[in-house]
This record gives sequence, structure tokens and C-alpha cells, in this order.
Amino acid sequence: MTNYRNMLMVVALVCGSSLAANPGSTNDPQYVAEPCCQLCPDARQGNANVPGGLQEGRDGWLFTSASRALAPADSEYRMLLSLFARQLAEKGTSLMLVMPPPRSLMYAEKQRGKSDADSLQMYLQTLNEFRQAGIQVPAYEQLLLQSGEKTEPFFFKRDLNWTSAGARKSADFVAKEIRKLPLFHQLPEQRFVTQTQGWLKVSGELNNQSGAACGGQRYPLEYTPHVVTQAVSDDTNKPNRILLVGSSRSVDSHFNFNGFLRQALARKIENHTDATGNSTQSWLKMLASDRFQHQPPALVLWELPYESRELSTSLLRQMVALVGNGCETRPVLLHEVKTISGPQTEDLIFANNLLETAPEQLVFDLTFNNPKIEQLLLTVWFSDGGKSDFQIRKNTASVTDGRFSFVLGNIQSKQQRQFVSMDLTLPDSQIRNLKVSANVCRLQGKLLQAAGR
Repeated sequence: MTNYRNMLMVVALVCGSSLAANPGSTNDPQYVAEPCCQLCPDARQGNANVPGGLQEGRDGWLFTSASRALAPADSEYRMLLSLFARQLAEKGTSLMLVMPPPRSLMYAEKQRGKSDADSLQMYLQTLNEFRQAGIQVPAYEQLLLQSGEKTEPFFFKRDLNWTSAGARKSADFVAKEIRKLPLFHQLPEQRFVTQTQGWLKVSGELNNQSGAACGGQRYPLEYTPHVVTQAVSDDTNKPNRILLVGSSRSVDSHFNFNGFLRQALARKIENHTDATGNSTQSWLKMLASDRFQHQPPALVLWELPYESRELSTSLLRQMVALVGNGCETRPVLLHEVKTISGPQTEDLIFANNLLETAPEQLVFDLTFNNPKIEQLLLTVWFSDGGKSDFQIRKNTASVTDGRFSFVLGNIQSKQQRQFVSMDLTLPDSQIRNLKVSANVCRLQGKLLQAAGR
């Protein structure tokens, strides 16, 4: 992360000549100052580098429309999200969402010709969907009252991350909500000191996308103070009861969100955000860890950018299964070890005794002897002759155990049906000397009923 630790330098950016010609001389050349940067057509229209296209705002702001209009969450998505929250509650863990308003709302005045009424309604609807799933969601729309032109901007002009000031304001807002919880008064107090150590230099994701689409043309770099929070005293005898799982905004070496939280609360918070900022892998690693399984926290803070609100069902299926560590802590209904000799394996899982369990209760825990496998293409067959195709993905750069734990989800059908078998398809390059250990177990029925199934 050394690129984030550069000290601020005076940068002179010349995008057009600013030389002053002598007005008294008619023979002197005349110069006109051109704007620094403009989006090219490819960046506006969108391509492989810029999905959905970029929008040029006022005063050098860039916005993206790739994820603004999303379809309402379907019943399977809502059931999986609710089931995840309820399984955490069974372990004594509450879940609080951290999702401040997006840049497009905080700085709506920087957009050109766009009404923010629909955007605000979609944002409020998203917060409400998480609340209905049983997740604690503070009224983050109140942060909109703090937006506008300020000496400490909440967001960068050309990056989706918040600034250090935005991280601090978000942390202060979240801390105010945590102080209302009975948990807060049960935690030992701890003192922290926060200091500014130079500046962070940020090129900006949207700036990089613009450069890729426009032949390398880039806007100026942006800077924010590099802030570090350290503990003055440390009581190492007591485990942390509050965990943080987030995106690149929560990485310790970036914007000090976790540090600002600890400073505002005077309490320990254990950051489980992956160093890459990949929140998907952060969740999968944390849920499967001994730390979570043997000492579940009282509260998990889920920092999720609004732009990343469209969670995949592949991720949710895995998160639901891993709260209980797959089949490690559940009675096993089926255990098999098989050798895979081709790209497609029919009846990878097939057993008559699984007919006695509702499909949505089944948990599948597969471990391959090749840790580089990233994707499973699965076909599930049912007793009525129907089938369901889906995929399970993971990033092997962060999780290298070759393990895939997942549930089927809310299998829609007009009539009751049972699981019959599961087929597996893998890329050809991954099938050499491949073995898989397959376990099948089941969720508690009362959790499924409470989650709306």
C-alpha cells in the first residue's frame, strides 16, 4: 500500500497554455486556455472498461450509472439475506449495516440534468430491505444534511471511496448508534490516540476507467489526510466482541474507518476486512475462521457501499452455510469421496435418504484437493423432473482451501418436491487427478420458517 503513503507535493498540471500574450502587440500569438479534461465518447457510452458509462459532472466530478437502476430484490434473495441474519442471531451475533448515502446523493448538485428524487427513493428502499431481513440499519439518510460544499469533502470527485473525512463522519454516526445498544455498556473502555501522518494519494477508480477508455487521458490526482489510530492501553485478556467486515473503504491502511470507530467508542473493534478490500472474501474467511466459530462476536459491522448493494445469490448461499461452518457442526446426512475424471460429473451427489429432507434445508460442503478451483457449475434435479442451474464462485487469491459450502436457497415450485441429485461441471484445466469430499447436512427448520420459507 505504499502508493497511499506518498507525501503531498505541489503538482503543476498544464492542460492548455496559460501564457499571457502582450495585448499591445498584434503579431504575438493568441492562446486560449482549454479545460483540463473531458470525457471521450467511449467513456460516456460505456465499454468493457466502463460498464454502463460515465457521466461528467460539474467542477471535475465523475459519476457512474452502472448500478443505479436495480430490479427489486426477488423472494430468493430476501429469504437468503433474512436466513443469514437469523442464523447469526442464533449464535448470539447481531448485524449492523454501514451504508451511508452514495456520492450521487451526497453531491447531487454536481450532477448535470439529473433529479435526485428517484435516487433517494431507491436508496431508502435498499436500507428498508436490509431492515426487513432483520439487520440493524441506522437512518443514514440523515447524513445528507451534512453534504454540500464543505472544507472536508465526504467523497472524492473521481473515486467511489470516501475520504478520510467521510470515514470519520460515518464512524461518528455509527458510534452514536452503537452507544444506544446494551452491548456498549458491557464492553471495557480503552483509550486511543489518532494522528495525521502525511497524505494519501488517490488516482480514483472512475478516473482510471476514464483513462482506459480515452487513451490514457486522466484527471488530476486527489489527496486526503492519512490518519492513523493507535491504542494507548490494551487489555489483551478479553476477546473483541465487535467485528468489522467491509470493502476497500474499511482497509486499515486506507481511510482509518476502523480507527475512527475505536476512537469514537473508546472500545475495541477487530477488523476482518481483507487487505484487498474484497468484502466477499472478507465474509467467507471470517465466517469459516476458528475465531468466529468458537468465539462468535456480539456485533458485526457490515460496511457495504451502496454501489455494491446488489449481492449475488452465490455469495449469500455460501454465507448462510458458513455461519454454522458448513457441515462441521451439523449432523451429516451423507458423506462420499469421489474421483472426477471429466469436465462433467453426473450424480455427484445422489442418495435416497436425502428425499426425506426439504431441498431448502440441505447444506452442501464440498472440498476439492485442488485449491485453485474458483467456480462450480451445478445442476440440481428434483423429484418432479424439474431442475435448477446455478454457480458458486470464490476468489482463490484470498481463500485457498478448495472448500465450497453452500445451500440451495428458496427453490420455487408450484408443488412440493424433493432433491434427487446434483451434477457438477468444471473447466477442463481443473480436472487432473481431482478428488472431492462431499458432505451433506441440513439447516434447522425453525430458521427457515422465520426467514419466510
